[in-house]
Amino acid sequence: MSKTVLVFAPHPDDAEVFAGGTIAKMVAGGARVIIVIASSGNKGSFEYDAETLAAIRREEAIRAAAVLGAEPPVFLEHPDLELALLPPGLLREQFVRLIRQYKPDVVIAEDPLYIAEVHPDHRAVARAASDAVNFCHLPLFHPEHMDEGLEPHFVVEKYFYTPDPAGANKIVDITDTIEKKIAAMAEHKSQVRFLVEEVVRQARLAGLDLKAIRGRWWRTRRPRWPGPCAPRRPRSGSGPVSPTGRPSATSASTPLWRACWAHRSAGGPAGVSNCRTTASSCPTTW
Repeated sequence: MSKTVLVFAPHPDDAEVFAGGTIAKMVAGGARVIIVIASSGNKGSFEYDAETLAAIRREEAIRAAAVLGAEPPVFLEHPDLELALLPPGLLREQFVRLIRQYKPDVVIAEDPLYIAEVHPDHRAVARAASDAVNFCHLPLFHPEHMDEGLEPHFVVEKYFYTPDPAGANKIVDITDTIEKKIAAMAEHKSQVRFLVEEVVRQARLAGLDLKAIRGRWWRTRRPRWPGPCAPRRPRSGSGPVSPTGRPSATSASTPLWRACWAHRSAGGPAGVSNCRTTASSCPTTW
């Protein structure tokens, strides 16, 4: 019997960034996955107004969910960076209602015990999801739901993702689904641009020399081996070249060294750090 998985995410890209590989793996195993997005994400941009950004991010989330094989997301449409300002208990009640509606076998959410989380929306969703998933089976917990035909439900499996490896007690191997994770993350184009721009702006405000930092990173972090993952610029007039020096299937207008960096950029920092394929088969490892 296939499982139903409910994912609680603060923003339109969080499910893909933090659990995209796991979601894709569950879908591949026959699970039905529903992603619940609490906030519209309407404040994360330097180029759009809030209304336009919310509409863009909604479409990006729908496309990303489709890449993973999940159902179209459920959008709660709360304002970005204001989940902690909602009436007490509102978000928790909405999560309990959704659990009782979809009756999931598995719930995925952020770890409420991760104390280094700086984003208030992430903290709010983590706490509300933890409360909801641990008490939604009690009939006197929001008993008004039963008047609507929503019976209490017990969630058997609870997954709380965390950036802190010290807090992990389960590891999911996403070797087979890392490419889907990266592809889903790449659908959030507005956020790829925003996050890069935010880092650049912060660095400038801090008085950092970006060119010097980039040069130092390249000197210290670039591959030192002549292996198949080392990028090679094509010789003049030679056309695209593969990492092994053989002709590449990449478009003639896009040399491989540029395509590889585009691949890396599309995945973003999280896509790179979570790559589980071998260096010989994945250019994102550098």
